[in-house]
Amino acid sequence: MRAFRFRLEKLLDLRRHTERQWELKLAEISGICQLIRNRMTDIIADIESKRSERFQNNAQVDCNTLLVNEMYIRRLGIELEEKKEELVKKNEEREAVKADYLEHSKKRKVLDKLKERRESEYYKDRLREDFKEMDELSSSSYIRQAREPE
Repeated sequence: MRAFRFRLEKLLDLRRHTERQWELKLAEISGICQLIRNRMTDIIADIESKRSERFQNNAQVDCNTLLVNEMYIRRLGIELEEKKEELVKKNEEREAVKADYLEHSKKRKVLDKLKERRESEYYKDRLREDFKEMDELSSSSYIRQAREPE
């Protein structure tokens, strides 16, 4: 029996490739979003750390240290707000890339389903034809045996 050959195999390969490219883009932007979230967590931890430092040395309060500490906390707060805005933008980008990825994935899946259906039909037809051939061979063999004198 001849092997199944899908005529649109090249197109399917192309769609698999483009789907993979979109998957990589989605992974890249998801990684960026995760890095931003990690940085935000670090900033929050730094802010909490600096705030707790103020109360550890109750006896010795240095105004300059307190001022520097407060300015650092403010700068971290500003950076945290910037990271929040950046994360919102990157999440919007990620959703757009995800939509494109899902669209390309859907196109590839449609071709995969078509290939599966055609392959299934092909092998069913081949089995039917093989069965017909075997039936014809056995019928002709029976007729030959019946005609031959014993």
